Amino acid sequence: MNKELRFRLAFFFLIVAMAIILVLKFYVNGFYEDNSPNNFPRFFYCIAFSFVGFSVLLFKLYFNPPSKENDFKGHAIFYVLYYLAFIAAIASLVFSLLHLSEKTNGYLFYFLAAPISFTFSFLIDDYINIARGIAKKATKSE
Repeated sequence: MNKELRFRLAFFFLIVAMAIILVLKFYVNGFYEDNSPNNFPRFFYCIAFSFVGFSVLLFKLYFNPPSKENDFKGHAIFYVLYYLAFIAAIASLVFSLLHLSEKTNGYLFYFLAAPISFTFSFLIDDYINIARGIAKKATKSE
């Protein structure tokens, strides 16, 4: 994938994340403490910070391109859809894990969800490389 497209995708994800946060802040009555388990705006909060983390990763790849390109061979739509599935999984994992505890059901959720979602999505390529390494070791042992 060329550098300009990576840069545009980084800005796209950053703008979408800001739009989600602004919608949550101004149109969903801000960030509020609702202890119901189906507090769906908090899931979008996790999605927004996952998008921010992924856009920072794309900016990093723009300024320091990898020595080996990925398997997508320049198809941006596959690149976006491939990582969107991982971002959704990360956000749902953070959302569900922070709702397990009574202590993180309140405002503490916001202080924990933002850095965890950001970090997990920034390190998304590492998870993929770990999974590929495990798959290669499993096929070699058979």
